[in-house]
Amino acid sequence: MNNSDKETLVLPKISQRQRNNTKEIVRKLETVNDELKTKTSHLVPPERT
Repeated sequence: MNNSDKETLVLPKISQRQRNNTKEIVRKLETVNDELKTKTSHLVPPERT
């Protein structure tokens, strides 16, 4: 319990630059994820094989 409380307190101290960097990484991951979904959408799901 105490550990998670400490982590919660630390979070707001993240610098704006780090926060922007994190958003950028998330956006890139989402883009890659969408591309993967598009590429694999033509594959037959396991239930149908």
